[in-house]
Amino acid sequence: DTQQFFALYDGTTDTVKVNLSATGSTSTYFNYGNVGIGTTSPGQGLHVVDAGEIVAQFDSNNSSRAMIHFQENGGEDAYVGVSTSGLEFSSQNFNSANMVLDTDGNLGIGITNPKAPLHVVGNISASADIDLYGSPSTINFVTPDESNAYIKGGTGALDLVHSQGSFEAGIRLDTQGNIKFATDHNGGLDFSNTHMIVSHSIS
Repeated sequence: DTQQFFALYDGTTDTVKVNLSATGSTSTYFNYGNVGIGTTSPGQGLHVVDAGEIVAQFDSNNSSRAMIHFQENGGEDAYVGVSTSGLEFSSQNFNSANMVLDTDGNLGIGITNPKAPLHVVGNISASADIDLYGSPSTINFVTPDESNAYIKGGTGALDLVHSQGSFEAGIRLDTQGNIKFATDHNGGLDFSNTHMIVSHSIS
C-alpha cells in the first residue's frame, strides 16, 4: 500500500474515527495547538488556505437548518447558517432567526419570510438621512385590517394617500406649493379633478 496515513479506530466497532492522510496536494499541520490546512504556519485555531473561491464547506444532515455557533468566552452566543428560509443570522437562540436573507435576495429583520428587498418588523431608528431613489419612490404603511397608507414622491409632487378597499383619499403637494385634496371610490386618485385646492404663491 503506497498510501501514508495515521488512523484512530473505535475499539468497540473497529471503525476509523480519525484519519490523517498524506496523499493529495493539501497537507494538514498542527502548530502549538493551531491547525493549518494548506499552510505550514497556522496563525489561528483553524487556518485554511486554498486556491479555490470556496475555501471551506460545512454540511449538515439536518433537514431544516445547518448553523455555525459562535460564543464569546462562554457568554454571548451567535449563530450563522442556512435553513429553508435562506441565510439566517441569530443571537442566543438558533431556532429563532433575527435576520434572514432569502433566496430572492430579500432581507428580513424580525421576519423570516421578507416580501421586499428590505422588510422590517419593528421600529426603525435612523441618526442620519434616509434616501430613496426611483421615480416615483414610495413608502407603504400597512395595517392589520388591510387598509394602508403610502407616501409617494416623484418629479412633480409629493402624495400622501390612505386607501381601504376601493376607496382612496389623498393630499398632494406640488412643486408650486399648492395643496390638493382628492377622494376616489374606483381605486385610483385623480388630482386633476380635485375637490379642493389651497394655493400658495412662490416669490
